[in-house]
Amino acid sequence: MSPDIDLRLRTMIAAMTDIIIPAIGQTDALATEQAKLLIGALTMLREQVDYSHAYETIETQECIALAKNLAVIVGNDERTLEAALASAQTALSAPVIATSELRHASRALRDTIRLLVERANKRAPDIQAAVRRAVLDHSEAMILRERAWVAGTGFDVQPETLRSIPQSLGLAIRGERT
Repeated sequence: MSPDIDLRLRTMIAAMTDIIIPAIGQTDALATEQAKLLIGALTMLREQVDYSHAYETIETQECIALAKNLAVIVGNDERTLEAALASAQTALSAPVIATSELRHASRALRDTIRLLVERANKRAPDIQAAVRRAVLDHSEAMILRERAWVAGTGFDVQPETLRSIPQSLGLAIRGERT
């Protein structure tokens, strides 16, 4: 089997479109609907696969920035944050690393961020407000990326405001893929 992920996805989509759906025919509307949903999911995955590593890299970088910002606001007296930051920074600095490693480091950092936010909720109102502002600022960019990431579902309520996946990641666009 070819290691070319795009080719494999196109082959799966073609099999669904040209063989499986016609074989189902009109006999099972639910099966046909599910097959079409699967085609949509595979098509969206095909659009995402080239950007998966960049997406996880950017998410990890931004989580590091948020965690550092929150540590300044809330105060950092936990070694947990330092360990999570070190792990994430190590993952980012590796010359070649599995995307799942970045995702794991980012998730661990998110857990630590959650602890910082919980700790801030027990602090003075000015600290709580500063933490809310930092999290909201971080969330805005994250949501724009996530909206672009799942634009293929067609469910966005403001599709005219969507950016492409490469644009949402701040990547240079050299041409469209066929």
